[in-house]
Amino acid sequence: MLPMPSDQIPCVELIALKALTDLEQLEGPWHELMQSKDPESVALAFRLALAHLAQTSKHSQIAAVIQQSEQLLTKQSEPDSATGRPATSGTQGIVQRSLI
Repeated sequence: MLPMPSDQIPCVELIALKALTDLEQLEGPWHELMQSKDPESVALAFRLALAHLAQTSKHSQIAAVIQQSEQLLTKQSEPDSATGRPATSGTQGIVQRSLI
């Protein structure tokens, strides 16, 4: 069984690829609205583009937080080269290392 794309591509990159796919699908209708030269249609096209930008930005920020958390968890679960125990961070790590 082949791995899912999400297993191979970081979350932030998946969001960016989805945004590009969405833009490609919206390109035709957006051009039609812009070429209509109707002020309300043009305003609608810009609102659509702005809404897409805002949504993509929000999703990218969430994906970045998830990706950073996953990287932090991965780093913490790797064994410390000096002790062979999982690495810890912050004051908890200082306290645990002082007890060794």
